[in-house]
Amino acid sequence: MSEEASTEEPAVLTEQRGRILIITINRPKAKN
Repeated sequence: MSEEASTEEPAVLTEQRGRILIITINRPKAKN
């Protein structure tokens, strides 16, 4: 079973700032 299907944090975060849409890919396991 994969742990990536966890429901704690969404995989993609979106934020609207005026006419700009910011999309953040949430990958907590992919650290530097």
